[in-house]
Amino acid sequence: MTQLYVNRGDKMFVNSSNKTVLMNNGVRLEPVHDDKFVEREEKCNVKIPSKLLEDHLCVYYDGKKGLCFVGIEIPYERYSPYHSVLQVIHLAPALGEISIRARYGDSLQNIHYQQKTECVELSPRVDVVLDFYMGHQKWKTLSNLTTKKGMFYVIIVTDHDRDPFMIVEINSQ
Repeated sequence: MTQLYVNRGDKMFVNSSNKTVLMNNGVRLEPVHDDKFVEREEKCNVKIPSKLLEDHLCVYYDGKKGLCFVGIEIPYERYSPYHSVLQVIHLAPALGEISIRARYGDSLQNIHYQQKTECVELSPRVDVVLDFYMGHQKWKTLSNLTTKKGMFYVIIVTDHDRDPFMIVEINSQ
């Protein structure tokens, strides 16, 4: 599991692909996975509205036809600052539908490629253990995540064999 920490108000760009992204402003965005394997560099000419930078996590990922980009809204104002919020986004084109179940709680919804779960509000200091299933077979387990007050957690499911989960921890205060 790769974990990143971001403060509210920071420009939130994440590269979950296996490529170095050369953004149109000249910035090089390296892959953040532990394996650091870079297939190649790829120029990405995405015009990003300034509003998107204020309240969205901007994620580059390996899509079915090359490098893709998605903006994920971070709903700061909709949740209590005394709780944590968790959301999962499926950005692994090689995987079909996945279902997510909390080991010690309810099931989250099933999601397909490029879909995300509804946000789940959690109390702080909860040990999160999520089991991911493909059909009826358990595929992977995400553990070692303890929530903190005022944090928004985005779990990105990727195609990376060794480390398919990227957790972006955003301080919402």
